[in-house]
Amino acid sequence: MTTHENTKGQYRRAPVNGLIIGTIIGVAWVFVLLIPGLFTNDPSRRARMDLVALVLPILGLITGAWERSFTSRRYSAQIEHRIKVICAAMMTAIGIIMAVTFYTLVASQHTLHAPARAAYSTKAFILYLLPLMMFPCAGWALGGVRANNIHDARWIISKMSIMAGVMLFLSVAFWFTTSLLIEVLFFFRILSVFLITHPLQQPTPTTTK
Repeated sequence: MTTHENTKGQYRRAPVNGLIIGTIIGVAWVFVLLIPGLFTNDPSRRARMDLVALVLPILGLITGAWERSFTSRRYSAQIEHRIKVICAAMMTAIGIIMAVTFYTLVASQHTLHAPARAAYSTKAFILYLLPLMMFPCAGWALGGVRANNIHDARWIISKMSIMAGVMLFLSVAFWFTTSLLIEVLFFFRILSVFLITHPLQQPTPTTTK
């Protein structure tokens, strides 16, 4: 089998490979959340975050099908660029799904959010979207790894599973860390505004007769 035929065979199997890789990453995601204190000690909230694992195989299947759809009518350089775009798009989708799941189903009442009066402000945009910027960057890097192994079918599932897992968990770590820092900044900002508008009243000295 020639290299060209081997590459075409990979792309014919791309949807199945994507489904397998997504399933592996989903299982790894569930097991990582079981580590005590890593995400949350509340089993109910952890179970809700486990719902993200159900989306990963579907996105893997879509990624493989998307990858296969254009390989027969494009040149190698175009294929490599498109693979990077696909991986960046899929990782961005994963980041958005995780953020929506977390803030709607998982976050407790004590978690800081943008104030209700600023729900559509620049602050809300920064708080909810800026921490997700790592996901498309990690997806682009993951696409670069896939493009560099475009003609190598050996251990492709294990290689891409490891790389996808590393990129995903680095992105999640960046997301949580950045979100925490932004929430702290919002907290002190809100606290300072509160102290300005509601200054502490000094106790008035009582006079004795």
